[in-house]
Amino acid sequence: MYFLTFPGSFDLQLTALKGAAASTRGLSAYNLLLISILQIIIIGPISNIIPTLGEEIGWRGYLLPKLRMLLTHRAALVITGIIWDIWHIPVIVMGHNYGTDYMGYPWLGILAMIVFCVVLGVIEGYISIKF
Repeated sequence: MYFLTFPGSFDLQLTALKGAAASTRGLSAYNLLLISILQIIIIGPISNIIPTLGEEIGWRGYLLPKLRMLLTHRAALVITGIIWDIWHIPVIVMGHNYGTDYMGYPWLGILAMIVFCVVLGVIEGYISIKF
């Protein structure tokens, strides 16, 4: 989706990686890319399990069941997603999620995160309700 939105950033020549590889000894850009992909696959899940598990316990394990007692299932799912977005607004404004150099900063980033959190929150919430 990123490269469809910003096709000018798509670089099949791996210019940035070649620049990074030039500062290493003996690593080609393709080897650096392979190492990066392996780090994402192996280390990413391990390093992210604590913060993501904490969020999931909070949003789907605590908040969603409490809201379901007060609201319809659909409303609870959507409101959980909106609250999940509100939780992330400070880091969006700091530029963590989308950077700061895009048109409509930070409001379009907040809007994008609302869409993301509501859609993903409904999917994850539905799964947690069914299981």
